[in-house]
Amino acid sequence: MTLKELFLSCKYQSVFNQIHKHFCKERYTYDQIKTIDVAYCNLFSSITKIKETDGLKNYSIFLEKLEDSSDFDIFLRDPSSGETYALDFVNWSDLLPLEIVSVNEISLPFKACLILWEITFWGLNRNDIKKVSESIL
Repeated sequence: MTLKELFLSCKYQSVFNQIHKHFCKERYTYDQIKTIDVAYCNLFSSITKIKETDGLKNYSIFLEKLEDSSDFDIFLRDPSSGETYALDFVNWSDLLPLEIVSVNEISLPFKACLILWEITFWGLNRNDIKKVSESIL
């Protein structure tokens, strides 16, 4: 299943329920969570409309539960070298056509939640993320 297929197969509310449970519930106020919900809803409804590119052809998105933890590592893997890379600054158009490999059995909404949270670490739109990447790199 590709990232785009994953997002299309999940209902937004089930994905946001996972985001709320794992990332928001004990960190943010009710008003902050409402704002986060609206922002993610807008993103979720638009992300699958982005034109896909094949800049990372043959790469995969991996989800792997960390040993002795409830946390997951989410990363890109280059099939030719086995090298792994962070995906937080990668163009979403490059990520959408990539196959998802999950080492652990987890629900589709939880997979979508983990990847969505990872790719929006620096912002909820590509322009914000681009600004941060330019200031860091």
